[in-house]
Amino acid sequence: MKIEIFDTTESLGKKAATDAAQKIRKTLETKQEVNIILATGASQFQTLQYLISAPDIDWSRINMFH
Repeated sequence: MKIEIFDTTESLGKKAATDAAQKIRKTLETKQEVNIILATGASQFQTLQYLISAPDIDWSRINMFH
């Protein structure tokens, strides 16, 4: 297991969103539709903010459960 420590919630959220966006893009290469589950709560605000602005993700092909 790789453990990463971040100084701010913003840097943590950006890293989490970047990693998630990469996985979503990779899955979209082989699947027509992708299902994702995202956590709720204030601790996720930064991640969600960065994730929804991630370039090159066709959100019309994503089903999100929140």
